[in-house]
Amino acid sequence: MFRKLLCVACAVAVTGCGNTRRTTVVGAASALSYTLSAAKPEGGFGPVFQPYRGVHWTFFGLAILRTAGAPIPNRVETASFLREQPAGPQLSEPDFQRVLALHMLGFVSDDSTISGLKATQGLDGGWNGSIGATYRAIELLTTLGAKPVFPEKAAQFFVDRLSQDGFFREIPRPGTRSDSLRIASLRNDSTSEASALLWTEHIWNTYCAVQTLTKLGYEVPWRPRVRAWLQSCQNQDGGFSFLPASQVTQSSDVWYAWLAIDALRALGAVPADSLGAVAFINACQNADGGFGDRPGRQSRLESTYYAIAALNSLCGGVEAGLKEKVRVQPPLIRRDGSRDYTANYLYVPSVNRVPSRGFRSLQGRGLPLLAMGDDIVSTDSVRGERAAGANGAQVPGLVETFPRSVIVRLPGNVWAGCRVSFRIGAAQKSVLMGLLRDSESEWAAGTAPSGIPWGVFLERYVTPFVTRGALPVLQIEPGDQAGIYALTEAVGTGLSSDVAVAAALDDGTDLARTCPRIERLNGLVPFTVALGGVSREENARTLWLGNKPNSEGFLEALKNGRAVCAVRTGDSPTGVVFYGDPGVIAFAAAHPQTWAWWDIPAHLRTTHSSVR
Repeated sequence: MFRKLLCVACAVAVTGCGNTRRTTVVGAASALSYTLSAAKPEGGFGPVFQPYRGVHWTFFGLAILRTAGAPIPNRVETASFLREQPAGPQLSEPDFQRVLALHMLGFVSDDSTISGLKATQGLDGGWNGSIGATYRAIELLTTLGAKPVFPEKAAQFFVDRLSQDGFFREIPRPGTRSDSLRIASLRNDSTSEASALLWTEHIWNTYCAVQTLTKLGYEVPWRPRVRAWLQSCQNQDGGFSFLPASQVTQSSDVWYAWLAIDALRALGAVPADSLGAVAFINACQNADGGFGDRPGRQSRLESTYYAIAALNSLCGGVEAGLKEKVRVQPPLIRRDGSRDYTANYLYVPSVNRVPSRGFRSLQGRGLPLLAMGDDIVSTDSVRGERAAGANGAQVPGLVETFPRSVIVRLPGNVWAGCRVSFRIGAAQKSVLMGLLRDSESEWAAGTAPSGIPWGVFLERYVTPFVTRGALPVLQIEPGDQAGIYALTEAVGTGLSSDVAVAAALDDGTDLARTCPRIERLNGLVPFTVALGGVSREENARTLWLGNKPNSEGFLEALKNGRAVCAVRTGDSPTGVVFYGDPGVIAFAAAHPQTWAWWDIPAHLRTTHSSVR
């Protein structure tokens, strides 16, 4: 039945106030169409508007089709693509997704996968001391028809992390013993749970625990409390937050909704407001048929899977829960505007092999500086030559490489770090360097192995720079799922409008491809290129539109959605992939002659060139 719906989608035009808006009716058929549009002819899946494919998108594409009962295109080619991918660290998310994707295609993993998982179970019953890693290990084992060597200890691993309030946390309760094998050993504890620095109470942990205990055949202790805690995460709009709605600003998300609904299903329960949950998920569907993380957010394969899976779990089928609805197709606003605009491309030179004296001085104070860019590049040092733009225009004298880049290593959450580039102008240099020196003790405390929560990280280390006019560019580490979602939660606050995210490094490292969840932030925060500091090759640039070819114009363009990242790649027909605002991408793609930098010697490149 689901496959028959594929031919149902239709489009209409709605006229009002003198404007014609194109609308479309979306539902189950268009969700499937969106998913199939992400399938690549050579096998595998990738972002809908990108030429490449990856394990992350392939896993979620296959999961959607399997949940919907739809056929899988290019089955053999997709399996070959997955088999060609190098195996990552055991229990890393990419390797977890690769093995499960091959299983969905009907390919059985070799015995080494099972034996390797069994051999790495820890003395505490878990894997890597992590709820997420332990969940992945047992999910793989049970999917492949096996069980842990010590299933009761694995169950105890989760029980030791159950709070008296009904949620599971990453760190075991004080007083629990790793050699206690009794599931009945759970007892009330009076430990204060107010410290956000010590306990992680995310709904993800509770989902992992409930699903794993159920798969292992154990009863979830304090079942009514766990059920009540999950239900308390529901917001008034029908969606779910990562914590009870009373503890956080309402921030419903389709991922949180799926986690709550699927965990409640495993407990034999449903949300307190099931109709509201269905309505919220339906509100996340866009005109292209896909689902965003929240209503109005851009469609992604991952969020589309969460929506389909949640409706399937709650309503007993995708068709039963996914209602037909009318959506307005947003127009593509090409931001070419008038000739007053200038297309600029930012050039941040790679780090010198020999650090400057100022850099060594700051590093010697214990500050975790990794690199510092230069304020000005002198083109006069090259005899007889001047810097030339892509359009051949000569630029005399000194070329400002704006804005200044200072890169530091900052703490992220417990499991990952974060690199931050502070984009500043030359006039802010002394102010920010003084702030760094004044914060030496805080830097030292923040770089402890345990790290600090993202909220504290943003408040303590990022806000002071923002208030002094800098633009922090967060470089999310691959695999830092918590960091991505925490940054998403910050959107809408006063801080979020003054933070950018690196989608690439200047050496061509494609961070949006290696850390796929960065696409979740597209349209929420500006994307830019961060200083790599490793290779002197320049294979990525920030392209931006503005009237002022200076630091002020660049920052203004970033904050107002008029900037994109351009990354050179061999698997694109044009040789470049873009990340950022679709209108700026369309404009940049139509005028490559004004910004293409790679055929110009590095010492002749400018920071900007006019579009004629």
